[in-house]
Amino acid sequence: MTRNQTSDCNIEVSKMKDGFRRGRVDSEPTLSMTCSDKIAQWNVVGLQSAIISELISPIYLSSITVGDMFYLEDLNRALYERIQDITNLPHESYLSEGLLDKDLIPSNIATIWIKGSESAEVLVSGRKQGATKSKKNGLHLFKTRSSVTKLSLFQDLESLLVQIPKSLVPQNLIKFTNQDLRKAFTYNMLKLASKNYKLLNKH
Repeated sequence: MTRNQTSDCNIEVSKMKDGFRRGRVDSEPTLSMTCSDKIAQWNVVGLQSAIISELISPIYLSSITVGDMFYLEDLNRALYERIQDITNLPHESYLSEGLLDKDLIPSNIATIWIKGSESAEVLVSGRKQGATKSKKNGLHLFKTRSSVTKLSLFQDLESLLVQIPKSLVPQNLIKFTNQDLRKAFTYNMLKLASKNYKLLNKH
């Protein structure tokens, strides 16, 4: 997807051979993705990230709440209408269209609950509630990160792959069950191993 340096709202979106351009057709393209680009992508590939997409069904947004600049027609075009022509999706994938709503009071607080967890995780500005910085270097401690960060998901998936029977591990992830080679594996290697996720991203 491509965009020019402008707002997401009140602009035209044109599908070109090299992706999506915004505003004027001859505007300079860029590989950077806007918020609406990301959400439109999630409405196709899901929120679950590439590295676990081989093990679970896609997770889609059921609703989207917008603060200021709530222009329903523009939001529908940016988030849904430009992906309506996508076809031949892999099994269990579909084009998601969440309910759009507006709220004039934005919040930096989020609550995460994972089925099977004893309690919910409360995040403030992306960190666990009550998180403090290290007195030594002024940085946040690892334990303050969310359970759904890329690093946390990567570590959880690594642990899961060596616990479940190999007969249940997708063929393209078998090599990641080798404990002797675990230290050599990276997040990007797992991401590139996801065939369905890569296929969806090509649309």
